[in-house]
Amino acid sequence: MALTLKEIVAANVKRVRLLTGLTQAELAKRSKLSEVYISRIENSANNLTLDSIEQIAAALGVPALQLFEGSKAGSGKFARANVKAIRQALKALEAFLDQMEGER
Repeated sequence: MALTLKEIVAANVKRVRLLTGLTQAELAKRSKLSEVYISRIENSANNLTLDSIEQIAAALGVPALQLFEGSKAGSGKFARANVKAIRQALKALEAFLDQMEGER
């Protein structure tokens, strides 16, 4: 069964949020939307306005159109923004590990 557009956007918001290491509260603060609203979006319970989509995309650092992209299961390809987020997370982890080694 095909996903609805609302379900695709919901899944993409949650996926990108997790890839960037943000909590729902942090995304809410960055996007100037409520945490409850973010939660309801990720659970496909709210219809989004275009303004909300733009606010969320900006807060996540991705183009708004990326939130509409359908899943390509098994393709093995990541969007450029996802690769960038993973690289940033790895750099942060390396810095943390270096700091932990220095404290020994």
